[in-house]
Amino acid sequence: MHTTRERILVATNELFRVHGYNGTSLSQISKASDATMGSIYHFFPGGKEELTVAVIESTGATYRTLFDEIAAAAATPIAAIGDFFEGAASVLEATDYLDLCPIGTIAR
Repeated sequence: MHTTRERILVATNELFRVHGYNGTSLSQISKASDATMGSIYHFFPGGKEELTVAVIESTGATYRTLFDEIAAAAATPIAAIGDFFEGAASVLEATDYLDLCPIGTIAR
């Protein structure tokens, strides 16, 4: 079971994937995470900006772990990079380009 903070991060991550940073409101995050606005500000007193930083940090850590696992199985560093991006391309194709990277949707 996710804590309230984790639910807020997961919901924000998913909303950013679909709607991007500018298309996601705190009220949408509140509804999607089943958390009150007070809870959002309790865990992220800096509001949407602080929440965004937390999403980028957690997503970055997840991608780093994934890359480390792929690199450990690859024959060379160059193969690891190729394998990582081929895997990402496969996910995009399999989801009809709907499963975007939340970091990318924030950066655009």
